[in-house]
Amino acid sequence: MKKIKYGVTLIIFITILIMFLIKSIRLGNYENFIPVISTIFAFFIPIIVEKIFKIKLPDILKTFFVIFIFVSKFMGGDNFYFSTMPLYDKIIHLIYGIFSYFISIFILVRFVRIKKTNILFNIFFCIVFALGTSVIWEFLEFAFDKVLYQNNQRLETGINDTMFDLMYTSMSCIIVSMFYYVEEKLNKSIIVNKFINSLNKV
Repeated sequence: MKKIKYGVTLIIFITILIMFLIKSIRLGNYENFIPVISTIFAFFIPIIVEKIFKIKLPDILKTFFVIFIFVSKFMGGDNFYFSTMPLYDKIIHLIYGIFSYFISIFILVRFVRIKKTNILFNIFFCIVFALGTSVIWEFLEFAFDKVLYQNNQRLETGINDTMFDLMYTSMSCIIVSMFYYVEEKLNKSIIVNKFINSLNKV
């Protein structure tokens, strides 16, 4: 069932993008071609990672990744919510902080063999990983702006936009870390530990 959900999610969003691209071409809006194609390509990054590193990513992470790419890269373009909803960019970075935190949990479980006794190390690793990938994200936005003449980093706000993006990512990481710490101390499996337990069963 999980694989079906991931596959269905992938097909739905690719269909939406293709329909949008066809409509854009008919209207003569050819500038949407590269953003749409790059978004579709980004959908397959988890599959590419699985093939290269010969690992199996949880379907829930792959599904959430597709949804996140759609709402951040496609819906977050200049023609959509980034230009009409001032806080949309910040919401995306809040969500990214949570998403990258759970990716780091996956890495700890599968490759570092996470230990409950190392709760502070686990939290430190997750926060550093999330912030590190967030910095890489900013580098990529800068590169796309220069190569494709886009405005992902909001040049009119300069360094402030980048700094606030990192702050919002940090905030979401700290919030999840608090949940994780409390769950460990109370020996509960509500959010983070529940995800860890699901990984250990695979």
